[in-house]
Formats: sequence, structure tokens, C-alpha cells
Amino acid sequence: QMLNNDGQPIGLELDLSGLTLPSLPDLDVDFSHVGSLKLSNMGLNASPEGFLTRYRHLRWLDLSNNLLRELPPALGEMHGLTRLYLQNNQIRLSPDTAQILSQRVTLRALWLRGNSLGIAPDFSLITDMRSLSLSNAGLDTWPAGLAEQPNLDQIDLRNNNITSIPASVIAPPDEQLTQTARVNDVTSVSGNPLTEGALLQVRDYSQRLE
Repeated sequence: QMLNNDGQPIGLELDLSGLTLPSLPDLDVDFSHVGSLKLSNMGLNASPEGFLTRYRHLRWLDLSNNLLRELPPALGEMHGLTRLYLQNNQIRLSPDTAQILSQRVTLRALWLRGNSLGIAPDFSLITDMRSLSLSNAGLDTWPAGLAEQPNLDQIDLRNNNITSIPASVIAPPDEQLTQTARVNDVTSVSGNPLTEGALLQVRDYSQRLE
């Protein structure tokens, strides 16, 4: 039995990482007892949908270090996911697939670094996010819905193409300054081509905190 950070059991773990298989089988078996599925480093260039759809009760899913170009549609049926690792693929998001991620409201960890996302999901509905990894993800705008997150301890936005920072993040009203300062404290943005205006905003924001 795998346990989450709160010590609660999430189910059994199935780890196929590193196996080189031509494909994963379509299954007609109930795998509701499996809470963690690891399919990393398998050379997958397409989502094994017939396989994944049997794991709708997953809490943790690891599809990192593959060759996926699209978000697996099966994620749309996984309503209890708390950890999703998709780093180091070739995934590009569309508005529809970004919305699938935005609606995974139970997520606590989402790692998408090393993809070519183009756009980011909106995190407004995900209220218990803890760890967000979006470095080297081909983003040119700041992800929405992060400034209000109460429990975040990591936001990694390094090495993207972000040029500006939303006012809600860098120029919040006084009554929200403490909350945004806590979130900004755990946010990494180095390696982005911030404009001179954005850098001035950062300077002004720093002075408000003194």
C-alpha cells in the first residue's frame, strides 16, 4: 500500500518504468485498487488510452521522460489525481487540453517542465496545489490562478519566454500583499526575458515589502 504525505493509503503501485514495449495492452479488468501508476522512460510516443482508461481511480500518475506530444485524454476521467508527472515529453497544450488540467481540482503536484506547452492551464479551481514545475515549458504568459494559492511551496517558471508579470502578482492591493508575498517567495522566474517595465515593477514591489 502506498501512503500519501498525510499518511493515508492511496492503493497499490504498479511500476512499469523503463520497460521498452511496442504498446501497452487494452484492458478489460478493474484496476480500482491501483492508486499509483508509473510509466516513465518507456519511449511512449502516444498515450496508451486503452490501458489508462482502466485506472480512473489513480491518485498518482507518472508519464515522465517519454515522447508524448499531446495530453493523454484519459486524464479527463481521473477525478482524484493528486500528483501528475509529465515532465520531459513533447506535449503541446490546446485550449481544450489545458482545460482538462484546469479541472483536475484535486492536484497537489503538477510537473510539466521540459515540454513545449505553448499555454498554461488556469489554476484558479485547484485550491490545494503544493508543487508546480513549469520550467523550460515554452510559456510566454504568466499562468492564471496562482496568486491566491494558500499552500504552494514551489512554483518553477524558469527559462520560459515570459515578458510581463500580472498586477495581481506584482502590484497587489495592500490587503493582499502578505498572501502574494508568500507565494512570490516560492516562485522562480530566472531565465525569462522580462521587460524593463516588469523589472521596475519588481523593484517597486520589493520596496513595498521593506
